[in-house]
Amino acid sequence: MDNSSCGLQVHSIDDTEGEEMKKALVVLVLAGFRAAVWAQPTAVEALAQSPTQINVYWLPPAEGQVQSYIVVRDGQPVATLPADAREFVDEPLQPAQTYRYRVVAQMADGSQQPSPEVSERTFRELPQRIRYPLVVVGGTASGVGAAVTAAREGVTVALLEQTNRLGGMISNGVSLTDMRNPARSNGLFEEFRRAVQQYYGTGNGMAYEPRVANMLLKGIVAQHPNIHVYFRVRPVGVIREPGRVRAVIVQDRLTGRKAIFEGDIIIDATFEGDIAAWGGAPFRVGREPRSPEEPHAGHIYYDRANDQILPGSTGKGDKRIPSYAILLAVKDYGPGADKTIPQPPFYDKNNYIHTPPWERTWAYLYGRFPGGKFEINQHPQGSNLPGINYDYPTASWKRRDEIAERYKWNALGYLYYIQTELGLKNIGLAEDEYRDSNNIPPQLYVREARRIMGHVLMNQSDVWKARERLRPDSIAIGDYPMDSHAVQPKTDWTSPDMGEGEFWLVKYTPWYQVPFGILLPLKLDNVLVATAVSATHVAYGTLRMEPVRMNMGQAAGAAAALALRYGTEPKRIPSRLVQEVLLR
Repeated sequence: MDNSSCGLQVHSIDDTEGEEMKKALVVLVLAGFRAAVWAQPTAVEALAQSPTQINVYWLPPAEGQVQSYIVVRDGQPVATLPADAREFVDEPLQPAQTYRYRVVAQMADGSQQPSPEVSERTFRELPQRIRYPLVVVGGTASGVGAAVTAAREGVTVALLEQTNRLGGMISNGVSLTDMRNPARSNGLFEEFRRAVQQYYGTGNGMAYEPRVANMLLKGIVAQHPNIHVYFRVRPVGVIREPGRVRAVIVQDRLTGRKAIFEGDIIIDATFEGDIAAWGGAPFRVGREPRSPEEPHAGHIYYDRANDQILPGSTGKGDKRIPSYAILLAVKDYGPGADKTIPQPPFYDKNNYIHTPPWERTWAYLYGRFPGGKFEINQHPQGSNLPGINYDYPTASWKRRDEIAERYKWNALGYLYYIQTELGLKNIGLAEDEYRDSNNIPPQLYVREARRIMGHVLMNQSDVWKARERLRPDSIAIGDYPMDSHAVQPKTDWTSPDMGEGEFWLVKYTPWYQVPFGILLPLKLDNVLVATAVSATHVAYGTLRMEPVRMNMGQAAGAAAALALRYGTEPKRIPSRLVQEVLLR
């Protein structure tokens, strides 16, 4: 048929014109997608505050004019809020129930732009007394690893955490993974790394925003209904009997009410090693003296650049421990922005005058993570405050809270110094992080506290000579230099050291194996330790990294599950059986 006889005019498109049209179509589609995404509310987050309350947070769309917001819970609108709203308090809700939220922006052009959906679970109500096969104390990296691994082996687990976040420092400030080679990521941390990679759609998953880390780790835990998480509860004591911890006593940080958690097996995943120590396990605090096995132990001034132990280093052991820190997340809000915070208590600019210009700080050079943010982890001056934490490991919670508060003011003091003395008012706290705690991490970075003595004591040479000292009982691997922050303030700024006690032993730390015995405390038959493990100060400087902690937690969870299955003590479980669980 002649097409012209039908009133049709056919236009032939050559290859070049066709390609140009395809490109134009792609540009239009991408532009439409970008417009839709940029018009959505951003950084939407739901954080439970109690058994009956969830707070929903968001930031405005990057583009377009908002007239109002609608908060949608489980598919139903529950609130309409003005254009300047950034938070919705949803209460009363049912305890231990998962709720799904969206925030919908009502735009001036009449369109509605919904955010991606987020979910959160209200707290479980705290029972007066309850029994579990396994009680994991501490929702740290190792605590999450232990709980998930045991749950996957069919164990019902109580996971007790003092904040409303999971993952320890992974979701409280350490936003860049302490691992040299991503190929050595393994176990649950590798599962988390891949989840990060999938969430962002780019990168290697080794850097993440704290709120995203918290969301992803909670999501992993939520996949296991046999993990019962109790948030904002603190361990305050134990009920013990010879060779055993029969129960853990916790206190609700919201109400002050106490509860008793009995367990057949207890895993101490706390930074402080409280449960094992209260149960009677021996422990160490501080530094061992220098020895042939540990040439960098004890009192030390170390020159990183030249790998030299400097004059004045006595090598004597003592009770000093590395500085702690609050690791702030900050952003550069651009020229003209003024994010200056009020002058914090205890502020003294002399505490920061030896920090480098912003463009030479660790944060600027190495501490970048998604969202255009920086991790502030500057030392020897900056984030650290050596010497004020010596009593922390065995102190009361009241005293520990005082120390944590002092570190918070020190960290904010450094930010204030950057804003005022350095004139960078545009550098401010990340507005979409830690929104229920004034944009400040609720968890102090406890780098080292007690070290619970176990059936194996790991030392510097066990790491340094890892290729010679093979570990058939290995239950984890590590891949970060043995690392200690200063234990005393730096006073001589002409010396190349970074403060007495600081070292970063990159030349002495190959990837290494972690033996099962460091998780098994002496004098306790039903307790495993997953964070404050059995090691010297120098060796602990690499074991304290969050991926290693998570791996050690997995091993503790596997050993606990096997001990429960066979009706025996964790120390009687052959390491090869633990390895089989971990390698599934």
